[in-house]
Amino acid sequence: MRALHLFSNINLTVQAECALDLCAALRNRGHEILFACGKFYEGQRSVIQERAFQLGLDAVTDFNLRKYLNIADNLRDIPALTKFIIEEKVQIVHAHLLNDHIVGGYAARNVGVPVVRTVHGLGRLWQRLRTKHLTRGLTDAVIVASEWHKKKATRLFDSLPERVWLIEPAVDLERFSPERALPDKRKELGLDEGDFVVGITAWIPAGHRFAIFLRGVKLTLEKYPHTKALIISRAGHRDDAAFEATRRLGLQETVVFSECEKADDYPALLKALDVEVFLTPGLDETCRSIREAFASGRPVIRADRGIIPQIIDNEVNGYVLKDTPEKIADAAVRLARNRNLLEQFSCNALAKAREKYDLKNYAAEVEKIYELLLSSGKGNGSTPSPASDLTNVPL
Repeated sequence: MRALHLFSNINLTVQAECALDLCAALRNRGHEILFACGKFYEGQRSVIQERAFQLGLDAVTDFNLRKYLNIADNLRDIPALTKFIIEEKVQIVHAHLLNDHIVGGYAARNVGVPVVRTVHGLGRLWQRLRTKHLTRGLTDAVIVASEWHKKKATRLFDSLPERVWLIEPAVDLERFSPERALPDKRKELGLDEGDFVVGITAWIPAGHRFAIFLRGVKLTLEKYPHTKALIISRAGHRDDAAFEATRRLGLQETVVFSECEKADDYPALLKALDVEVFLTPGLDETCRSIREAFASGRPVIRADRGIIPQIIDNEVNGYVLKDTPEKIADAAVRLARNRNLLEQFSCNALAKAREKYDLKNYAAEVEKIYELLLSSGKGNGSTPSPASDLTNVPL
């Protein structure tokens, strides 16, 4: 089948990686997949285009697809997308963010093509209200990551429960495999073989909770002197707050900052860890970072909030705890001092990733949704409006 995936951004966010991975997996299952994202500077590739290219996908940038609601650009995108869907014989429109859901939804309705929405995050109250009113009647199937998301999305998208599909998010197991040959980041970063390395990813907004993490590192260091902490960030996005907190706590010799400049840097840095600490979902409500750590064979110390407790099995592949520095330190020291336990947790984490988070299986489930929609005839039964009539678009 022929599906168009829309992503209204130019940045390689966690959500963008999820969308691109799905596109590549569906293509590998024999489907014709088109991926459209926001425009970048003339003659230059955006980071999301570059990642699409690495996965063998050609990113379409013929539309504005703004990250944020823009009435003028949306009114230009809807007829352009309608024409594109007709010319390219698109059978399914798959939206990933609010603004591409709006423009893609109206374009699809103009020609009776069904619309699928993947919920990477419901956002805050104001974002949910916008979603509820601006996408009303524009959704035939919703894909969510948890029971909590399913309950909320059923009301938010005004959908019948059977139109909301719970599919646990997946990761590229081959990319993060601990057996894969990757650059030795421990050696590059000057970490000793005997160091116990705890890490945290620094692209989680909402305050990051770095102060709690770093105080936990300081307490761990007092009980286990061979402790090191690794803060992983995207290229050019070093977190100044974390850097200042490190200096204030006197941890300059303990904390290492590293940026992901190449595609293989991130899986290589995860491989350099002994354990990952995950304290808040932030904008990534599906907690992809935890799944990536598991796929790397790394256990996770996590806070008891959001959907995090649904992912980690306490004292099996990590620890679920209240995120105080003392509790983080206690869990870290327990693993540092008992390497057999650490190895057991690591094996359990990898086993769970391979059983539940295989991208191939995820793509197969999405394929079933596409087939069901197409077999039902068209969209959600709405009568498509003429492509030229855009006066009632509620922007």
